[in-house]
Amino acid sequence: EKHRVTAVVDWEWGHWGDPMEDLGNICVREFWNPSGGLKGLFELYEQESGIPYQRQSTLYYRVQQNIRGMIPIHAVCANPPPGQSLAWYLCYRYVTDRSTCEGIAEYLGIDLTVPDLPSDIEISEVLPRAALSALRDDVIPRAEDDFLRSRAQDAARLLECIVRKQKFGDWLEQTESEEIAALLGKPATDFQSSNRVLAEAIESRQLEDEPLLQYLARKAYRDEFVYAPVVALYPNRRWSEID
Repeated sequence: EKHRVTAVVDWEWGHWGDPMEDLGNICVREFWNPSGGLKGLFELYEQESGIPYQRQSTLYYRVQQNIRGMIPIHAVCANPPPGQSLAWYLCYRYVTDRSTCEGIAEYLGIDLTVPDLPSDIEISEVLPRAALSALRDDVIPRAEDDFLRSRAQDAARLLECIVRKQKFGDWLEQTESEEIAALLGKPATDFQSSNRVLAEAIESRQLEDEPLLQYLARKAYRDEFVYAPVVALYPNRRWSEID
């Protein structure tokens, strides 16, 4: 406008497609950055654009957007680049794993069962408690550089996750192995073998949708619990109700 750049259009995912894909993307944006809810918005979209609003298609694309974003997030969590925040990547991973299961369940009309979770813990071990105290009481309050303060906060959260993994790791692996065995109708084996057999069963389409989704959702709720210190970076994220 008048020889000045006033806006930038990001065409990274631009393509011919279903207009409902845009509405699914709006759902994802609202999930991460709540702006007052979506109730009434898509009916208004239909009224103003003349494009028929299709709720089931929007729910489908909501899930599709989540999965498309999470494929690289899962990869980067396994090999985080130096200088980038693993804490934030883990937050995205575990919150989105859970919300993807919830999104699929809503699309299919399935009521998910939230599993019983252990009582939370206080960190009593001397070494992690001392390290957390040094970070939170000494380093972070005196860190004048924003990047340094952010990295110290990330380190504190990751240290809490390490303690929780040590505390809940055996429970988590045993529970997963037992539930996979029940899902497949086979005797329980070790955690790694159970996951390998489950992956093979999914690839060969041996499992019905609902029991598989119920298991994956329970797994996601448990993972989110174990990684609660990083999940707290984006607390209480839930899908907004749509028309």
